[in-house]
Amino acid sequence: MKKLRFGLIVAALVFAACDKIEVVALEPQSEQQALMTRTSISDDGHTYEVVTVGKTDLVLMDGTTYLLSDDIILSPGQVEFLRQEGLPQETISATRAAVSTKFVEYWPNGTIYYTIANNFLQPERVNNTIEHYHDNTGIRFVPRTNQRNYIEFVNVSGTTSWSYIGMIGEKQQIQISAGGTMGTVLHEVGHALGMYHEHERTDRNM
Repeated sequence: MKKLRFGLIVAALVFAACDKIEVVALEPQSEQQALMTRTSISDDGHTYEVVTVGKTDLVLMDGTTYLLSDDIILSPGQVEFLRQEGLPQETISATRAAVSTKFVEYWPNGTIYYTIANNFLQPERVNNTIEHYHDNTGIRFVPRTNQRNYIEFVNVSGTTSWSYIGMIGEKQQIQISAGGTMGTVLHEVGHALGMYHEHERTDRNM
């Protein structure tokens, strides 16, 4: 039964509120641009550029943060992995699954330690999300004491929320916008667990 219910959580990654960053690709104007097409836009006070790392198109936010899709933050190690090897095909094709064991690291024993920032708005959004995962999966969220690897839920300005994908080591933030709902938190937690957007898999119509 829990496996069936977990499918509902995966579905939430597709349908939960996740504000899109509209990026319009321009035709390359030179050989250099043909190798790396950049389109700068501004939204919510941030600057976004479409860049190609290896063979993978990413969004570079504020010149420092790489995003896979619109709301998945990549660690420096993951960016370097893409530069050297590209996005693993088993992530989105061979296993027909929403998770990866090569590009993304799992949380040991399905246990995620977490904290909630003192100034986090409507913390019940996080508490309700955790309760939902506990009721429908074997994943367990445990308040952090002194654990090295953990998630911190924090506020972020603007309308877009972000999360790293999988466990990246030490503190990693899940950034939730003020207008984000429980569905938004559910969605971003899914990324932290190692889930991608199902609708962006290359085999979605197979």
